[in-house]
Amino acid sequence: MPPTSLFYLPDDDAHIPMSSKFHKALEEQEQDNDEAMDASLEDAFQQPPGSRRGKERFAAIFYEGFLRVSTERLCQRSGFDESKLAEIRYKEPIYLYSCLQCYEQLPEVDRRTHLCRGQTIRYLRKFEVGSPAPVKRVCELLCDTCAQEVYECLKEEHRQKQLTLQARRKELRKLAHEDYGAYLQTPELRAMKSRVHIRAGNRCVVCGTVDTPRRTSQLI
Repeated sequence: MPPTSLFYLPDDDAHIPMSSKFHKALEEQEQDNDEAMDASLEDAFQQPPGSRRGKERFAAIFYEGFLRVSTERLCQRSGFDESKLAEIRYKEPIYLYSCLQCYEQLPEVDRRTHLCRGQTIRYLRKFEVGSPAPVKRVCELLCDTCAQEVYECLKEEHRQKQLTLQARRKELRKLAHEDYGAYLQTPELRAMKSRVHIRAGNRCVVCGTVDTPRRTSQLI
């Protein structure tokens, strides 16, 4: 099941709380990939100087681990074309990424997207369990099915939130006509009053008097 307690920020930048399951999966994938890179480096340095095996291992290491080294530059320095570099990488992959939710291995992608997955893991590892993490970044490490479940859950929660807000507005309008005094004491009106006072510097916008009470008929 997708994570629960999803919510929207005011600017529609959707976030989800970092679950302990996701946090553990991120930690394990980062550790496994670091160990795989260490093993690949050790293997490369153990190869005889100038050997094809050593050349291929170093090419694979740069192909997977260094975003700042462009594919074009890597081709020029290694003597391999782009298709050969991809072939070397797929034959003995170093970094592997799995869905944080169902643990299925994520499909192979182009080099830049592959490298960005590693960056996303390092970025998301900064979030503590329970803290809000950008859902777009989380979904970069989910399979299509799990990502769709998360977005559907977000959409449903947003829909429920809007329905609740509409019902509350209707209730406030009714209260304003039936009992205006009680309406002015609602949390929504008290909060609105505070915002208006702060915006106006606690002065009346009509006469400039400080802290002058005004009766408003504005409805939420």
